[in-house]
Amino acid sequence: MLIMNKFCSLILTLSIIYFTTSCAVAQSDEKRDYSDSPVKGWEHAYNLLKNENIDEEKLMNIFTDERMPMYSPLKFNVKPSEKHIDYKKRLNKSEYENAFAFFQQYREAFKQAEDKYGVPASIILAILQTETRCGKFTGKEVIVHKLAWLASATSSESIDESFQFNFEKDENITFDNVVNRARKLQNIFLPHLLAALQLAEREQIHPLELKGSYAGAIGLPQFMPNNVFLFGVDGNGDGKIDLYDPLDAIPSVANFMKQHGWKGGKNYTRSQKEKLILHYNRSTPYAETVVKMADNLREMMVKEQKRKPDKSPTTTRATNKKEIIKKKTITKKKITITK
Repeated sequence: MLIMNKFCSLILTLSIIYFTTSCAVAQSDEKRDYSDSPVKGWEHAYNLLKNENIDEEKLMNIFTDERMPMYSPLKFNVKPSEKHIDYKKRLNKSEYENAFAFFQQYREAFKQAEDKYGVPASIILAILQTETRCGKFTGKEVIVHKLAWLASATSSESIDESFQFNFEKDENITFDNVVNRARKLQNIFLPHLLAALQLAEREQIHPLELKGSYAGAIGLPQFMPNNVFLFGVDGNGDGKIDLYDPLDAIPSVANFMKQHGWKGGKNYTRSQKEKLILHYNRSTPYAETVVKMADNLREMMVKEQKRKPDKSPTTTRATNKKEIIKKKTITKKKITITK
């Protein structure tokens, strides 16, 4: 099964984020009749996977399943531009409260991840909050369907309809422009489709049971399937990587960031942090939001730590009532001032 090297994964990650957040993608308006097709019109995806040595019986089991919709050609934009998403709306009280409650619940996992990978807990937490609100919204799409659809950009139907779609907006668009874009999309999403099938096999579930985002990302950190194999971490030591389990998701995000250049102990500027976050999502507003959220979450963590009473052992014991009262008063003052 195809597992790409880390450099290829970086390129794919950037391309996927650029594609899914900025490229106009739609199903065809034209209703095609695939009633005579044994695989509901998915011949192109079927053949792509067959050429990757996927068992034909397995393929028939996928493409004839009632959960697999009838194929509809993909219409894509040859010249994508970044779609405006107001991530800064996420910088509100409820978002911080949700993230901090998650941090408090999995404090030890965050500490271990920070110690091992050098990525601050606040950065890991901000990414998880921005991606899925720490697991509350991981997506309900059948990802094999979505990945097969996106990988089928090179089908003749998709190329024909995408050419018409783009030419109506810009008469300078050529057929070769559309073909080249289609090939790029296939190169991006076919490896992830293959990885999704591998994930299903590893988990011993039907491929159509894998659920995630519209573009095929899964789990709390919204990893694309092939990145699960490249950067996923078995944080709880149960012998498998489950990105729906916070104990695996937290170190997986840390590992991803470390592998993409984050160095522990380095005092990064805000712009340097944002540049590193762009490896996770190519959107500038996304990176700015994650860094701002991380800074605020870090302040919350520090304040919480200051509010905790000092549990360090004292060198002497209070021997009389006055000394005990004095110590209690000092402690109470510290807590009040901190608040």
